[in-house]
Amino acid sequence: MFGGLRGRAAGHIRRVRSGGMKVLYVNQTSQMSGAEHSLLTLIHGLRHRVHAELACPEGDLADAARERGLAVHPIQGTDVTLQLDPFATPKALAEIAVDGARIARLSRRGGFDLVHANTTRAGLIATMFAGVGAKPTVVHVRDWTPEGVVSGAILQYARIRASALICISQLVADEFPAHPASTPLHVIHNPIDLRRFDPDRIDRAAARAALGLAEDEFAVAVVAQLTPWKGQEEAIRAVAQLRERHPSLRLLVVGSPKFQSARLDNQAYADALHALPAELGASDIVRFLGERKDIPEILRALDVLLVPSWKEAFGRIVVEGMAMELPVMATDVGGPKEIITSGVDGILAPPQDPAAWAAALERLIGGPGLRADLASQARVSAVERFTPELAAERVWAVYERTAGLGFAS
Repeated sequence: MFGGLRGRAAGHIRRVRSGGMKVLYVNQTSQMSGAEHSLLTLIHGLRHRVHAELACPEGDLADAARERGLAVHPIQGTDVTLQLDPFATPKALAEIAVDGARIARLSRRGGFDLVHANTTRAGLIATMFAGVGAKPTVVHVRDWTPEGVVSGAILQYARIRASALICISQLVADEFPAHPASTPLHVIHNPIDLRRFDPDRIDRAAARAALGLAEDEFAVAVVAQLTPWKGQEEAIRAVAQLRERHPSLRLLVVGSPKFQSARLDNQAYADALHALPAELGASDIVRFLGERKDIPEILRALDVLLVPSWKEAFGRIVVEGMAMELPVMATDVGGPKEIITSGVDGILAPPQDPAAWAAALERLIGGPGLRADLASQARVSAVERFTPELAAERVWAVYERTAGLGFAS
C-alpha cells in the first residue's frame, strides 16, 4: 500500500517539476465579489504553469470562467452561515455533503494533482471526504470570521483537514487556532489585474462625464457590497458633516446587498442607507449607483476613494484604487494596514468614527499637493506589490510543496 502511495506522490512531483500541474478550483457560490475576482486573476497569473478547471454553481462566476476558456463543473453550492442556525445549518450541511462527494469524485477521476478551495466555505466542501487516496487540498481563506462556537470550529476543522492554508492577510492568519497537526499556513496578498486597473487607459474627463460629475465637484466613493461592516453609513455621516463647508462634495455609493445571512440583514441595511441622506439633510450630495461592472472607470472619475470598513480582511478595492493612481482613505483595522503606509501612499483612519473621517477627508479636500503625492506613490506601491505574477509565484511555491505531501488523512 505504502509503495503505491509513494509512487503516486512521485508522479505528482514529476508533473509539478515539468510545469504540468492540473488543479481543480472550488467555489461555493457563483456570485461575483472580491474572492471571485481574485480567483480569476490568480488563475490568469498561473496560466503557464497550471491547467485549471473550476467547480462552482451556474451563474456569473461560471460564465466568466467559460469566457476565459476554463472548463466548469457545476455544483449545487451553499450559502452556509458561520453562525449556528436551526434552519439554515442542517440545510447547508446537506448541500456541503452532496457537493463534497462530487468534488471527491471529480478530483479522483479527472486526473487532478491538487484541489484549491477558493474560500473557507468552499474548503468545507473540498475537504468533506478527504481521506486516503484523496488529492491534497489547499484552502484559501479570504475573510475574517465572526466570533462564535461555530466559526471557531470551522477554522479548527479547516486547519486539520486542509493540506495547506493560504490567508490573504496576517489578520486572517492570526484568527487560526494553533493545532498539533500544524497544517502549513501561508500569508499571500491578493493580486489585481493591473492591465484593467491602469489610469492611462481611461480618460478622466470622459469617466466623470459618464457619471454626471461637473468639473468643480469633488467626488468620493465607497465601492463595496452593502453590509453594515463595510461602513457606508459612516461614510454618509462623514460627508454630511462637510456639506456646508464644501458644497461641491459628492459621495457615490457603489454596490448592492449581495449576501444575506442569519447574522446580518443586508437588505434592511441597504433600505436604511437609502433613507439616511434625507434624514441628515444631505440628499443632494449622496448618490447610489447600485451594482456596477465599470469599477476602473468609476475609480478614474474620483478624487478620493473611501474604505471605511469596521474590519477588513484584506481590502481588494484599496489596491484597485491605488493602482488607479487615486488617494485612498481606508480603515486602520485589518488588511488595509498591511497595504497602506499612512501618509505615504494613502491615509488610514479609525473605523466607526464619522468625525475622524470627516476631518481626514477635509484635509485631503484642501490639499491638492498631498493628494497628488499620495496618488503617485499609491500607483508605485500597487505595481510593485500586487501583480498577478508575484501572487502566482508565491501560490505556485505552495502548490509545489503541497503536491508532494501525499494524501490527507
